[in-house]
Amino acid sequence: MKLLKSTFLAAAIALTVTTQAGADDRIDYDALSNQYNGKRDWTVPEAGKFGLSTFAYQDMNGNGVYELGDKPLANIPVALFDESGNLIEVKKTNVDGYANFYGSTFEGMENVTSIRKPGRYSLRLLVPDQFDLTTDTLMQTVEVMPLQGSIGGLIANNVPKISGFKRKLTLVGQTTAIDDLSVNATSRDGSKQSAKIDDRGRFELPVTKGTWTIKSKERTITVDISDTPVQLAKTFGTESKPSRNPTTTVTFDDMIRDEGVLKIPNGYAGLDWDNWVITHKHFYKGAGYKNGAVSGDYVVYNSSGHPASISRTEPFDFVGGYFSVSFDSAEGEGFDVKAYRGDQLVYHDVIELSRFGPVHFMADYRGITKLEFSTQHYWQGIADDLQFRLP
Repeated sequence: MKLLKSTFLAAAIALTVTTQAGADDRIDYDALSNQYNGKRDWTVPEAGKFGLSTFAYQDMNGNGVYELGDKPLANIPVALFDESGNLIEVKKTNVDGYANFYGSTFEGMENVTSIRKPGRYSLRLLVPDQFDLTTDTLMQTVEVMPLQGSIGGLIANNVPKISGFKRKLTLVGQTTAIDDLSVNATSRDGSKQSAKIDDRGRFELPVTKGTWTIKSKERTITVDISDTPVQLAKTFGTESKPSRNPTTTVTFDDMIRDEGVLKIPNGYAGLDWDNWVITHKHFYKGAGYKNGAVSGDYVVYNSSGHPASISRTEPFDFVGGYFSVSFDSAEGEGFDVKAYRGDQLVYHDVIELSRFGPVHFMADYRGITKLEFSTQHYWQGIADDLQFRLP
């Protein structure tokens, strides 16, 4: 029996060796290796599409240089024109700041490419009213040329320059004095601005970074302007005594470590939270999630656009925070903010929101027990760096 098993085993080995040797004789391994490891034959066209990208960033100091501290800017429209001035396509910058156009000479790529032949193309920025352009890049020209062996058969002989955007700084406020007709503002360096008060008691002033003193018949207040527009609560500056409690900034960057979402639990930062969700700024496609982040990578929003609240049994102060809106279609959405002391409504303001970046809402609500936030048309409002004073 052992001899029989050995005979079969030897025959099987011999058959395997013979079969393998026969396969070696039929395959040209040098040609096969060259096919996968050899140099490219550049005379063979390469199907696909080439990319032409523009980059937009928030120029935080307005110096026209992309540097540390600047941020990619989402949702900036860029128009592509052919050499005859015909509009081909408009793309918006993505969450990483890029507007991407594609080209190819190959058939079957018509639906995914906008550049179909060599020529001179122009890229025109459509600058939103909320920004000033800090770079000389409003209109740029790119020469697209054929090149055999390149992806899609086309190349651009020059790369578009990057574009810097500086948010226009404004200060919005409201007075309750019916005989106030105007307000005057003076910066620490002596710059002056004035504005009329409309029939709703609202005013808006163009300002620059720094400390400003705002004077009306009702009151005189001092406001520090940083890198974002400011909206003052109707009652801001009416409290004569400073609070003794220290200010705590809630950044929402210490609760979650992935790019998902997390419902905020009660007790976080010493407060109770209802219908608030933390998310990474890249998790959703809406530009407001990206542009609305102030510190770190995480923001919060009112889940599904429904009302949300922040409360505490013991009274606390709401100093303010940074607010924006989630999506393009919600530009100008209102965030209705109500503050209660027990069952009594003691403060009420409406923040005008933008998806291009946050507005710094300065509230200075004192001794409240509950904050309610409601978007007027049930879009998701974005919040970051909320400030409180807790006893």
